[in-house]
Amino acid sequence: MNILFLSKRQYMGKDLLDDQYGRFYEIPKILAKKGHTITGLCLSYRKRKEYLFNDQANASEAPLWYSVNLGTMKVLGLVRYMTQLDRIIEATRPDIICGCSDSMHAILAAHFARRHKTKLLIDLYDNFHSYGATSLPGIRAGFVRALKEADGICTVSDRLRRYMLDRHSLSQPIIVLGNAINRDLFNPGDQSSSRRLLGLPNNGLLVGTAGALHKNRDIQSLYAAFETLRKQNCDIQLVIAGPRNGRVKIPVGDQTHDLGILRHSDVATLYRALDVGVICNLDSEFGRYCYPQKFFEMLACNIPIISSSVGTMKDMLGSDYYALYQPGDPESLATGIEGLLSHPRIPDLPIPDWEDRAGELESFIRQIIQDGD
Repeated sequence: MNILFLSKRQYMGKDLLDDQYGRFYEIPKILAKKGHTITGLCLSYRKRKEYLFNDQANASEAPLWYSVNLGTMKVLGLVRYMTQLDRIIEATRPDIICGCSDSMHAILAAHFARRHKTKLLIDLYDNFHSYGATSLPGIRAGFVRALKEADGICTVSDRLRRYMLDRHSLSQPIIVLGNAINRDLFNPGDQSSSRRLLGLPNNGLLVGTAGALHKNRDIQSLYAAFETLRKQNCDIQLVIAGPRNGRVKIPVGDQTHDLGILRHSDVATLYRALDVGVICNLDSEFGRYCYPQKFFEMLACNIPIISSSVGTMKDMLGSDYYALYQPGDPESLATGIEGLLSHPRIPDLPIPDWEDRAGELESFIRQIIQDGD
């Protein structure tokens, strides 16, 4: 099959090309190794090195990724991007265009699929209705039109599938295609050596998380729970890493270890260093439909985990009292952390990898293409 992926370049706090990260990097890479012709075009919302299409590009066993910066003159940047996209489609003649990563890329994929009479797949790796950009004039309407025109849709969770069906009465084939982990990075390891690599104390009970440290992710509940716990037990220490927006005050003192923004490989080291991993989310448009990526990464590192009782996490762990806390309730989080520190336990659940997900998408795309023949 000949597949064209359209994605924004920065997502989940990482850069698709620079960090070689995540769903839109891993799945195309595996599909290319399986023998499919894979091309990708990124629109970078930040200034990055551009990789522009040329007519001499040859097929290979790796995806051929190109990238265009949106730039400060956004209209001109979008015109450059669309010109590149036209050239790529005319040269490669894809069997299907996959619009990924946000509502804008769904709209762009639908427009060019119509223009070039090509099959269209839209990948909803998140609830794009919760994104601020979807509220811009014309974007929501364009996104809904793109959904209606798609020949197939992927949703990252069953909850999101049901939500989109209820909201838009979609009739085309839909597959639930969750995220996965890179088993080469996320795996069990020695706690002491992991702490030494990150400059963390070998003694003490380390509780923490990595990812967006934002108010809309309920990070304030973790900070408040830690303040309560460290008054009761001086051995408990907090470890955090990730982007933050300054709206939530981070606890200060020797018992707090702020590692800043880590490389993806170092996040796995952080998880292996912890006694309890924490996943914070509010009961929001984002929290109810997001995929528990962080949960499976922590699980693969073989550590106890507590999460807010929201969305897919509530579905998976609803019977485990200590594994869940009520979002916005630091007391229930502190109680759960205490329980896991006293009686550590790790959920017995299968952990998907990207090979699994690529195979599922491969079968789904083949079905879409064959149904149109």
